[in-house]
Amino acid sequence: MSGGRQVNPEMVESIARQTGIEADKVGAVVAALAAFVQTKLVQGEAVVIPGVGKVAIEELEGSEGRNPATGAVIRIPAFKRPVLLAAKSLKDAINK
Repeated sequence: MSGGRQVNPEMVESIARQTGIEADKVGAVVAALAAFVQTKLVQGEAVVIPGVGKVAIEELEGSEGRNPATGAVIRIPAFKRPVLLAAKSLKDAINK
C-alpha cells in the first residue's frame, strides 16, 4: 500500500486475540488486504469484503463552485472517490 501507512494496532491486537494468530502476522495480512483493495480500485474494480460490504469507485462529474474568500466562480474538475456500500448484515448489526 502506498504512503507507508501503519495498520491500526487496536484492530491487529483484537484479531490476534480472537484468532490466536501472532500480531505481526495479522498486521501483515491486514496490510496486504488494504493493498489488494487499493490495487483493485485503481484498476477500476470493486471489492466485496464479506460481512463489511462492497468497496467501489464513484465517479463525480465536474461542476462549478465559488471561492469562499473572493466569491469568484471556479471550475471543480471531475474526480473519483472510494465508497463503501455496507453489507446487509452490517446494517442490521448497527440498527439492532
